[in-house]
Parts: sequence; C-alpha cells; structure tokens
Amino acid sequence: MSRESNLKLGTSETILLQEYIEGVRTLNTEVKVVNRTAASSLPNPANESTIGRYRTPDYDRLITADNGIINKLKNKSIPVPMFLEAGPRKSLAFNPKTVKVAILTAGGIAPGLNRVIHAIVQRHCEVYELNENKSGGVWGIRNGYKGLLSGTKADMIKLTRETTNGWLSLGGTQLGTIREYLTDKKGEKKDAEASQVELANAAAMRIKNAKFDILYVLGGDGSMRIAHLLSERLPEMAIACVPKTMDNDILWTWESFGYATAVEEATKTINTLHQEAVSTRRICLIELFGAESGFIAANAALASGQVDLVLIPEVFRFLIEDNGTPPCKDGKDACSQYLLECINHIQKKIGEYTDDPHAVVVVAEGITGILKQNNITVPNFQVNEGQEVPSICDQLKKSLSKLCTNKAGEPVEVFINQPRHNIRAVPANSRDQMYCERLGAMVVDSALAGYTDFMVSQWLSEFVLVPLEMATVGQKSIHLNGVFWKQVTNITGQPAHENIIR
Repeated sequence: MSRESNLKLGTSETILLQEYIEGVRTLNTEVKVVNRTAASSLPNPANESTIGRYRTPDYDRLITADNGIINKLKNKSIPVPMFLEAGPRKSLAFNPKTVKVAILTAGGIAPGLNRVIHAIVQRHCEVYELNENKSGGVWGIRNGYKGLLSGTKADMIKLTRETTNGWLSLGGTQLGTIREYLTDKKGEKKDAEASQVELANAAAMRIKNAKFDILYVLGGDGSMRIAHLLSERLPEMAIACVPKTMDNDILWTWESFGYATAVEEATKTINTLHQEAVSTRRICLIELFGAESGFIAANAALASGQVDLVLIPEVFRFLIEDNGTPPCKDGKDACSQYLLECINHIQKKIGEYTDDPHAVVVVAEGITGILKQNNITVPNFQVNEGQEVPSICDQLKKSLSKLCTNKAGEPVEVFINQPRHNIRAVPANSRDQMYCERLGAMVVDSALAGYTDFMVSQWLSEFVLVPLEMATVGQKSIHLNGVFWKQVTNITGQPAHENIIR
C-alpha cells in the first residue's frame, strides 16, 4: 500500500523537503524582523569576550545533511534552504536595559519548563543588565494564554533571578498552564482554528495595553500557532517561542526539551513494572503519553529491552486510509488483523515463559482516538449498543484475559498502569537542564536583536531560528521503514505491520 503524506496526521522533514523539490510546497526559512524605526541601531552592551561570538546574517545553517536531497536540489538549480543561526548579535533592536518582556507557558507540561524560564530571566538580568526597578523588567504570565486574556495584575508577576533560582529543582511550571478553549453561546467548544484567531485578537489587545516589547511563549504546536497570529497583529514587538512538548513531535526540532527526561523516567517505570509482572506472573499494559506520535513509547521500550510489544499511533495511521481501513490478506480490516496478530504474539510469549508467565505491553495513548474514530475494536472485544468504546488498554485487558493461559491452563491476570503525569511532572535531568539553559539564552539573544515570529531550535548540530509558520505545518512522526522502528520491533519480536497488507 502506498501512502500519501498527510500533514494533518504527521509527517517528517524529509517529506517536506521532497515536496519542496517537486514544487508541491514552498519552504520560507526567512525570519521576520520587528517593525521598529530604531531596529538594529543599538550596540550590544555585552561584548564577545562575555557573550561569545556575534552572529551575522551570513551565519546560516543547511536545513538538511542528506546528500541525496542536496544533490536533487542542485540538479534542479534550487537553492538549499537554510536556517538563520541563533545567538547574540552586534546590534540590537531593543534597549536591553529598559526592555519589558513577558513569559508564558502554554499547553501541557514537560520537564525543564522552570529551567527555561530561569534561563530567560538570567540572560536578561545578568548578561544584558536589565534594570528591574524601572519600567522594564521580566514578567511572568500566570496560567498561559488564559492569564494573558484576563488582563488582571494577579495574573502577572515580576520575575527576578532570586525568584526563579528557587524553581530550578522543581518539575512542571511555577507559572502554571491552563488550556484555553473558547466556547460559543451554547457553551460548546469552537472550531480550533476559529478559536485560535479569536484568542489571538483578544490577546493582542492585552499585550498592547501592557506595553510589552517581547513575548516568550513556551509551548507546543497549538501554542505556537497562536504566537504566529500574535506576531501578525503586533509587528512592532518580538514574539519568540521555545518549542515545548514531551512527545518530541515538533518539526525542525532535533529533540524537544523534556523529552530525554521523559524517556528516562518511562524506562525506569517499564523496568519496575516488568519486575512486577515477572514476580506476580501477570501481563502488564503500560499506557504512555503520545497523542500523535510514539516517540516516548518506542524509545523507552528500546532502552528497557524488557518489552514484548509496542503499539504506536503511526502504525495504525499507516493501516488506515482516508476512506476507511484497507483489507488485509484474510479479508478483515488491516487494523483488526494487526491487533489479532499482536495478541497471538503475546500468547506465544506467555507460552515461552513457562515458569514465570508474564508479558509487558507498551501503548501510546493516541491509538485509542484513532480506533474510536474508525469504529475499530480489539478482536474478541464486544461493545454493546450505546456503550462508549473504552480505551485500547481496557480492550486489550479484556481480550488478553480471555485468551492467555499458563501451562496449567489457568488464565493469566492482566493489569494496567498509566504512568503518564508522574513522568512529565518530574524535574529535568542533567541533559535537559543544560539544553533548557542554552535554549533560554539563545531565544533572548535573538529576540533582543529584533527577530520575531520564530522558534529557537537545535537542528542538526546548531541552534537556529525556525519561522513559526514553517514549524507548525505538521507534526513529526516515527518513520516506520526506518532503522529505529525496525530495531524496536526486532527487540520485541512483534509482528511486522507491512505483512498485514495484501
């Protein structure tokens, strides 16, 4: 089965570049500059001996290291797209000593949020010597965009080095984050796109009234779409983003902050629950975060080496076409057949562990929504009319409980563990702490220089500025034919999804 790229469901940077070569899309890597008469006229008070080498507009970095793609571009006389390198500039658009900036955290939480906040405050106050006693300063917006919309002083707190220094060892975000959903007169959620436009219109007025020069948004793709809309409405100020998602599914980001910590914690949990399963002779179903992608589930399973089956959204999206599920070799829909073979695989594993029958199954949460949307259930699981379809873990539990027996013919008990929120709320590990510190410093350097409508990202080996419009065209997903996913399935021994399709 061939599958067209679908930017709504997930994609990769390679697909986008191929579409660029074929003329299907454009890739505008140029970062916008704030609309200020005094732009690029103020000398940077932090010299190179203090802050490091100044970047210039010539410090661009190739968008890809794929020589095949580069050659294709050259053969068609198409210039290779480049990202502007992040970092300090010789000239600034804002007076760093009097600038007024705001920080908000939006969407879900991820390890390292507090460290990014602290890094931004520290960069402004210590490196650029922001005078906190005058009209300028760093302000934290409580509760994300909702706090920004409230316009009350209670939702704005002055941030100092002393304040944020106490946050370094804490997980989550001390600023708080609440998802803001706009509703119609009947109280029902508005269309996502319409809601974002309306939210941006209202937020722009609040920001203008507060007279901020720079807004830092620490959020995922939805939060960055709103930030992009804000930049269109507020061309005189800098709107700068630090991409935040534990799921690691943001395009043009080598690795989102907090992801390394989440995988480390998920791995620890898997190893612990594996011992639980071995000791109690049970099957353990572990549900991890991953609404659109299976990066955490797959990487934690690979790191553990103790997992018998990994289920990720990418496989199920592959097995489902836009017009429904394609038939497999046996005439059933492909998803049902794949799930049946996965269940058979677990039955076989139980048989192999004769003295201690057990199994560990890792599931990404997003699969439930995909199956519900396509009216698919786990084989041997019946849904009564009018009954809400339960989660895939609940379905698997019932199905495996019926089918899996030990050598004495007794049913093997199945239990579910959902270690999701306790994974994302932990403090960042040392790797993420360093990463967050660098992201925070780079985003300040770039915003003060007058760049706007961008996210700061580590792409390949460099820190770069990615236009928000380019960063939010889709979501990154696991390449099912890539070496990584093959390694995961080799370790688990699970059925290959490709063999399902006739």
